[in-house]
Amino acid sequence: MIIKVSEIPEEGLRLEGPEAFPQPFQDRTWRLEDVGLGVEKDGDTVFVTGHLRSRVPQVCSRCLESYEATVDADVDTRLVPAPAARGEERELGADDLETDVYDHDQIDLNALIETETTLGLPMKPLCREECRGLCPSCGASATPGTTPGPTTATASPGAKRLTMVTDFFQEVASVSMRDIAGVDRERAVEIIRSPAFLLLSLVAVVPLAIESLDGIHAILNGLAIWSGTLWALLMYRLFAARQIGVAWAMGTVFFTAFIGIPLLSLYLQLPGDIFGWLEKIDFFPLTLGAYILGVGVREELTKAIPLFLFVRFSTKMENPTAGIVLGVMSGIGFAITENVFYVYTNLNEALNAARRTGQLVHLVGPVYTNVVRMAMTPFFHGCLAGIFGYFISLSAVDHARRWALLVAGLAISATLHGLFDTLVPRSPLWGVVVEASTFFLLLTYLLKARGLTSATELTHGLLDAPPPPAADGPRVGA
Repeated sequence: MIIKVSEIPEEGLRLEGPEAFPQPFQDRTWRLEDVGLGVEKDGDTVFVTGHLRSRVPQVCSRCLESYEATVDADVDTRLVPAPAARGEERELGADDLETDVYDHDQIDLNALIETETTLGLPMKPLCREECRGLCPSCGASATPGTTPGPTTATASPGAKRLTMVTDFFQEVASVSMRDIAGVDRERAVEIIRSPAFLLLSLVAVVPLAIESLDGIHAILNGLAIWSGTLWALLMYRLFAARQIGVAWAMGTVFFTAFIGIPLLSLYLQLPGDIFGWLEKIDFFPLTLGAYILGVGVREELTKAIPLFLFVRFSTKMENPTAGIVLGVMSGIGFAITENVFYVYTNLNEALNAARRTGQLVHLVGPVYTNVVRMAMTPFFHGCLAGIFGYFISLSAVDHARRWALLVAGLAISATLHGLFDTLVPRSPLWGVVVEASTFFLLLTYLLKARGLTSATELTHGLLDAPPPPAADGPRVGA
């Protein structure tokens, strides 16, 4: 079946049942038993998702008997125009592991079905899991229940025992990785590259690797980078909606972490820090003003450096969703490096106090504070920078109100930042209120930028209940 991309309706297409694809396979012995595909278009990008089940003749790799393998395959493919169709090369992001191309405004769904079925075939076909292959004496099937071949002589008891031992070791040698783990090499590579495996490994395995680092400073620094990376991937997954590549997002994280923060450090070394002096005065209006102007403004401007570079050298920031996502990524990068700085400062002060007094209790508070910072600050800094990023993206397309939008965005993010720093020393509960309000405000901007009517649509099914299991259980090649 050939479909024209230009004729795909806005609501998409839904193709159900094998009758929609009369002969999708070049080999007519292959049979399509069931299929359900959805085709949606976003600009010139087409997304094909769904499920298919096919029956494919195979030859058992053990007994050499013919049988039909059932292939159940999930389809999740992104198609973009071939470079030749646009007269230019197209750079794919690191998240485009399931990307294909189409030519001349046409997509061949038959070819897509055949490709997905082929990829689902087992590397080592087995007619049944308990198949024992061929008898070494007569060449007949050695699987119980089959007729054994004739023997030429009666073996002695000792020979029978030796045969049993050699048969056992032959069976052990014949066991493949697919028999042990239930996967072949191709499926194993696919699992390792899957987002679920990588993300959960980052959550559960990386901390053990960090624990092997030399020294408590290195360990805490590693944990700061680890927590920031987790937040970046989570918020990218929830907010990006395929509108910006993961490589650009993570590049923004580390640009701010390793370039933006050093620039801020150089600025802070300049003499005449009047705001630092005002922060120490116990008078709320002065303290709040000092934190807004002395901390909020300069830190939010630092986090906005990569966003202004995007405005200057690309068109990415003309999309409000991209502005929010890149702002969030920059804020998380800022938090990573800030947390590393606080780890050094707090831990060194605690170690000096422990050496002076001989009491290790001085280490408890700083370690707890660092753990809280690693868990909380990437999210909060990301929300603040995401708000400013939204206004920067608006200013990139509305030149008449550019400066008004920039000042408004900076004022909102810097004020929330200053409120948080002013109120948290008085009570952490005030920090909870400010942080929740900041996130709420960010979500209102994100819903407007994405054109969504409900915040539940942001999860893309991430938090939905899983589908019920199939009644007939798993199939071969699934």
